[in-house]
Amino acid sequence: MKQSNVWTITRKGIASLGSRWFYVCIYFLVIIMGLIFSVFYSFGSREEGLMEKAGVMDLVVFLNQTSGTTNHSMLTFLAIPLIVSIVHLLVQYQERSNVVLKIGSRFTLWQTHAVFAVIVSFVLTVCLLIVSYVLSGLIVGFDNTWITKDSILYELLGDKQLFSSVVPYVSTGRVLTVVFVTKFLSFLLIFFLALFLKRFIKNIAIIFIVLIAMSGLDRTGMVPFEFFTFFASLSLEDWLHPVHIYYKCFYLFVLSLFLYGITGVVYEKKDFLQ
Repeated sequence: MKQSNVWTITRKGIASLGSRWFYVCIYFLVIIMGLIFSVFYSFGSREEGLMEKAGVMDLVVFLNQTSGTTNHSMLTFLAIPLIVSIVHLLVQYQERSNVVLKIGSRFTLWQTHAVFAVIVSFVLTVCLLIVSYVLSGLIVGFDNTWITKDSILYELLGDKQLFSSVVPYVSTGRVLTVVFVTKFLSFLLIFFLALFLKRFIKNIAIIFIVLIAMSGLDRTGMVPFEFFTFFASLSLEDWLHPVHIYYKCFYLFVLSLFLYGITGVVYEKKDFLQ
């Protein structure tokens, strides 16, 4: 099938969700607002005076790897439920017998899923950054306090002499770029993992439970290394040692590429007309 037809089918797949995109947007906004206020609730009560130094970056990507609108909590409570639901609806539409016959080949079908995953991951990432940054800025102001000594970053640094060496890596542009890349790759990873599981598990609830369990296991530290959503989150240690960020991006990219390849092989063997 021609490449233009892949794009055409992908666009139809996106359009097939119709009014459901409205509910996606509502859920998106509700969770983002909840994540913003959870930062104040969690740390305002435990660390007296700490949240008075909060800036826009603290709400977008808090330094403990869990909180904020783009860290582990977002991946667990926003990305996984949203992406699993979208994958379920996508498969329902594009893997109907008449659509599969029109597409003409298993490889092209998988390509349309992959293109869909890339497009939606990109759009979700852009929306996440814009909405998170704007809402957080409206609450605490748009100044990047991380580059000043009157900041949570400065307070959390055990060795204050490190501050001057960290500042070049936490400018607004650098932070947002790092967040964009890590979140795009993490969304893509969740998409491909959900599509892979969907080939073997028909029940959407079970897929959701599996991914949430993986995310929870990653968070608890029971496994001696980070392997899923916690690996896609950013902490103070990452900003102190930027090479960690490159390593995380490389890991997420390679794992996504592996899932893309292995799921493509599974699709080549699948009989969709049964």
